[in-house]
Amino acid sequence: MDPFFFLQCEECRELSATHGTPTFFYQATRAKDRWRRLRAALPARVTVAYAVKANPFPPLLQAFAVEGAAFDCASGGELEATVKTGARRLFFAGPGKRKQELARALELGARIQAEGFEDLERIEELAAGSV
Repeated sequence: MDPFFFLQCEECRELSATHGTPTFFYQATRAKDRWRRLRAALPARVTVAYAVKANPFPPLLQAFAVEGAAFDCASGGELEATVKTGARRLFFAGPGKRKQELARALELGARIQAEGFEDLERIEELAAGSV
């Protein structure tokens, strides 16, 4: 096994002893490196969007925003978390979108994925300003 792996495990044990468990540890340099490798492996025409629901930890979102990531948001809270990073490329998807969330997504210029005719009708009404 890679000795680096054991070093990381020992560091995690020490941090867990200090901070208790469960505790989450992040390596910004590793996250950014993986992001850059993924970005480099894909054609420029492909938009890579980080799924905020996977981990909405603000410093992690900020690290990806600095790298130019787009963000896939599934709730109003996720939209707001990404806006705080200065991110400008947002996608809003998922079922059960509330009217105020759709309005905010439109205000932010997010690309919205309609889950059905109801979403389409509400988006059309909001965009026309009739709601």
